[in-house]
Amino acid sequence: MSDSQKLLMIVALQLGLYGLGWAGAALWLRESRAAFFAMLGFSLMTALGIALLSLREVLPDAHSRTLANLCVLIGLVLLWRAAAAMWNVRVAPTLLYVVPALGAAGTLWGGFIMPDYSVRVSSLLLTCSWVATLSGLSIRRRVQEEFGRLPAGVIAGCGVSVGAVLVWRTASSWWSGALRELDLTLSGNFVPVVVLLSSLALANFALAYSVIARMVRRLEHLSRHDALTGLLNRRAILELIEAEWQRHRRHGTPFALLVLDIDRFKRINDRHGHATGDEVLRLLATAFGGVVRRTDRVGWMGGEEFVVMLVGTDLGQAHQLAERLRDGVAHAAWPADVAADGGVTVSLGLAMPGTGDTGIGDVLARADSALYRAKEGGRNRVVVDTAADVTAAG
Repeated sequence: MSDSQKLLMIVALQLGLYGLGWAGAALWLRESRAAFFAMLGFSLMTALGIALLSLREVLPDAHSRTLANLCVLIGLVLLWRAAAAMWNVRVAPTLLYVVPALGAAGTLWGGFIMPDYSVRVSSLLLTCSWVATLSGLSIRRRVQEEFGRLPAGVIAGCGVSVGAVLVWRTASSWWSGALRELDLTLSGNFVPVVVLLSSLALANFALAYSVIARMVRRLEHLSRHDALTGLLNRRAILELIEAEWQRHRRHGTPFALLVLDIDRFKRINDRHGHATGDEVLRLLATAFGGVVRRTDRVGWMGGEEFVVMLVGTDLGQAHQLAERLRDGVAHAAWPADVAADGGVTVSLGLAMPGTGDTGIGDVLARADSALYRAKEGGRNRVVVDTAADVTAAG
């Protein structure tokens, strides 16, 4: 076995190990399972194709090359299928299956039925170029939306570079009158083969990076958001409030804190059960989305208490938003048994940073005090704190 064949076998073994990794992902991770199985198929089929090329001294040369060609082509189609599944891109069956099937038919015809070297090689190279190029271009926009331009360029570039190399190799071979396959043992093929193999490896790494990045984002989201309501949890909302307080102290940017409490929530749990109480919490969290602005932040403090941070707003605007929220909750559609029992109302306390505040705890304490007065005043109302002079925007 020559050095080039040994190198191909090493690459095949490496792709096989990639396949084992994708098999583990398909078995243990629920999301994007179709993409993981497709990547498993891509790795194994490509590994088999490269292994067949490295064993051409043992197997009949024409047959081993034809089978290797088909394996690589099927592998690229599976890679396209994996990328489309990973980013939810719809690909027309004609593009994904019919054109590659025609290329496979040409490869088989030129390899087994009516042996013709030029038909087999040109069918393979041009079809693989088609699949690789479109697989990269079809997902570029979705990748850019999720990860940015650089990852999109790398992932899409893998497919485009493979397609470009194959087209260039086909055109140059036809021009020179000597149509040749991509084989390390042939002169002039080293650079195209290295680009091809590097792109295949990079495609594996790029998709693996995408999976890991999504997992990290999901774990970060779970660590900062409550699973029941989907809102920021206590730690996360307090961190954001503290950061906004520091920004306020440096630049004088105004913000307001709204502390909200569900009226008689214990009675809802006692009369209708904790499952209904949880549903009320979920519906209330949904109600926030129809009132607060995109720049505002909402957090669940636990129990029946919520905090809303209103960024870049004065006291009058914050009061209007609080009243809209209170009215929206009072007239929202609640579970039938809860609605028949008087529905759901909330009490709210509103406060803004004052000149005498030494920390965000002072603002929260005044908002809590205003909430307590709203409860004492009959519930289902907004009370605005007036105990401190509001800091003017600088």
